[in-house]
Amino acid sequence: MDADEGVQVELNEDKTNGPPQDEDKAEAGIEPTFKYDSEEVNLFELQIELLSNEEWSYEFNRSNQKAKIEHENGAESEKSGEEVFSKIEELLSSIQIDYERSINDMMSQILDYLNISRDDLKEIDVYIETSNDQILGFEYQAPSGSESTTINELDLEIRFVSNEKWDYEYDLREQEFKIEYHNRDNLNGQDAQKEVERIISAVNIDLDQSIGSMRESLLLAIDADASNVDAWEFEVEYEDQMRIGVKSN
Repeated sequence: MDADEGVQVELNEDKTNGPPQDEDKAEAGIEPTFKYDSEEVNLFELQIELLSNEEWSYEFNRSNQKAKIEHENGAESEKSGEEVFSKIEELLSSIQIDYERSINDMMSQILDYLNISRDDLKEIDVYIETSNDQILGFEYQAPSGSESTTINELDLEIRFVSNEKWDYEYDLREQEFKIEYHNRDNLNGQDAQKEVERIISAVNIDLDQSIGSMRESLLLAIDADASNVDAWEFEVEYEDQMRIGVKSN
């Protein structure tokens, strides 16, 4: 593979590369234990942008009893107070954000509740934090132009309970590749490119996957012990500008 050729993934219904086998996942034993309860959601943030440039922003803080909804469509409007707090509580009780559901399902449930057509969606960003400090989030940006299976950019950060951190940076357009470890030699250039492309080939990055399944295959690919992982987040952008990102602890 040439240095500027990048790694491509074979598509199923969405951009998908080969997952670990189910028996490998079972042996890893790294599926987080979490049950969604809307009343336990302490922080909630939701940003939606449509192809028409219309935008919504939802912010909710149960501890402070504050909530806000902003809407921009040529002119800006903002609502807050008890009515908005109750409105977002109703939204939270009508959706389910967890490790097991696919990003597609969670995204569709939110859009359906808000009566927004998926065909009109440009970008969505969702984040929750529970009262026991559980964090879950995902983001998606719709592709632009001809579909491509080539990943142009990847950013990955793994934080460990020991306070160590691994950072992966991959930019095919700029030919910049770097991996920073805290317990081994760092990688740069082609060595970093090969390692990131090996990870990409081993991890499912696809809207039909759940946050939990992507976490499983990612930690298996980098040979990280899940019990030592405090939090992680990654984002990939394809050549067609489609972007998928997830985060959790």
